[in-house]
Amino acid sequence: MVNFKLIPYTIRIEHEDEKDYLQLDDLKGVKREFIYEYKRTNPQKSHPIFTEEQIEELKKTDIIHIIKKYFDTIIDPYISEEYMKTISLEKIEDDDRHLFGIIRGGEFGIRADHLNTITKGRIKDARKKTDSEELPFFFHIFIPNDAVEGYVIFESIGIHGVAMQFESHLNEYLKTMKYSISISRMVSQNFLEQINSSDLKEISLIKKTVPKDIADKVHTGESSDITEKITFKAKRNKKISLPNALFKMLENNEVSQYEFLNDHFSEIKAVIKQQKMHRTATFGINAARMGELMYLGDIRLYKDHPEYESIKERSLQYMNDLQYR
Repeated sequence: MVNFKLIPYTIRIEHEDEKDYLQLDDLKGVKREFIYEYKRTNPQKSHPIFTEEQIEELKKTDIIHIIKKYFDTIIDPYISEEYMKTISLEKIEDDDRHLFGIIRGGEFGIRADHLNTITKGRIKDARKKTDSEELPFFFHIFIPNDAVEGYVIFESIGIHGVAMQFESHLNEYLKTMKYSISISRMVSQNFLEQINSSDLKEISLIKKTVPKDIADKVHTGESSDITEKITFKAKRNKKISLPNALFKMLENNEVSQYEFLNDHFSEIKAVIKQQKMHRTATFGINAARMGELMYLGDIRLYKDHPEYESIKERSLQYMNDLQYR
């Protein structure tokens, strides 16, 4: 069964001449200048009113409008000969500070046969070297007002995703403006608080490096090829009570190992389940894997992919939780 997941990321923007992250809706400080001038000339009015010319000027330094202009450039597929990848925009919806849609991402460069898993019939060279095997990935971007951190949720299909490809190509687009964007995996405060309130259904303690003398006794290959994993699961309608000491450890993501049960673990994986939401978070030193996600196991499908309105509904619910930090 294919695993469909929603994976959340934070968005931050830097300028090559600045040390700090920039306010996402005011990259050049234009909005602050307009507000200061308005309050200076209208001291009795608390909410500034921008002119049409000012609104157009503000859009030029608001990352959400810059991203919308970027999307215009991939309505026709962008083909990267260097990385042998393609990316294109299939659908976009604009709702104030939210953007929803579908990005198609694919890879090419390798010829392949197609095998029908029912008839076992094979079509030789069905995929040519120049064919990009595209998959449709849902995305949801939210850029709050007056914030240095925004959010994006990407759909992941099995082991396939489009987040890194999106980040890389968007950075190419931003380079001419001297901006760079960082899109990073995250664990929300909401997730941690749900763990602490005993919504935990499963926890796994993982050792990436098993002592050589033990590994050699249970494994015929290299001892470095083995990983030890201890998993605790709650019975039906039950929950796991997480020790407060472990909860505090999970809040500290800068440690090299977690000390628990008089032992050391390099990674901890926690699972919570509430109504239709099945969320997992991985804590550990591998930054690429560290973060949370939501499985979409029971979502409605259309042509073998999550139905658009259903995945959008889940994403809006998830985004609301992510902002509670």
